[in-house]
Amino acid sequence: MSSTHPYTADKAALLADYVGRDFLRLARELRRVQEQRSDLFIEVAEEIGLGRRKAFALARVARIFDDLDIDDLRLNKIGWAKLNKVSSRLNEDNAERLLTLAEEHTSHQLDSVLKGELPVDGARVVLLYFTEEDYALLSKRLLEHGAQLSSNGGIAGKEQALMSLIRELGGS
Repeated sequence: MSSTHPYTADKAALLADYVGRDFLRLARELRRVQEQRSDLFIEVAEEIGLGRRKAFALARVARIFDDLDIDDLRLNKIGWAKLNKVSSRLNEDNAERLLTLAEEHTSHQLDSVLKGELPVDGARVVLLYFTEEDYALLSKRLLEHGAQLSSNGGIAGKEQALMSLIRELGGS
């Protein structure tokens, strides 16, 4: 990053103070940068250690929630990730219901609830790393057992497909 632009350095220093402490203030400052100096938005985000997607999501959350009369403390407690999930569906009529859902559920559970599904209590996360060859084989088998390619290039329904495969192999 070029240190010749004082705006970037000043904004980055200000924003860095909010990282992890008060995401809403951070989001609002990112929104201001996006509106006032869109040419420097990515540079400022990178300077404080934010990726592009997160920086844009934070600015979007600020834009959406600044128009509603909701206490900042409540929004900060909910967290930016869950607010980002409900923001695309949010309006004045359903804001209270969606914020309550976000308060009552984990991020993963919220995904299910927003799709109209029941969240799985006691769900466990399994993180696996595969070689490209093994991942291609896994993907093929999951698709054969009911998973589907999603619009973002991932695989949807992989949990159910994996359990179908395991049951087929003799798991109970």
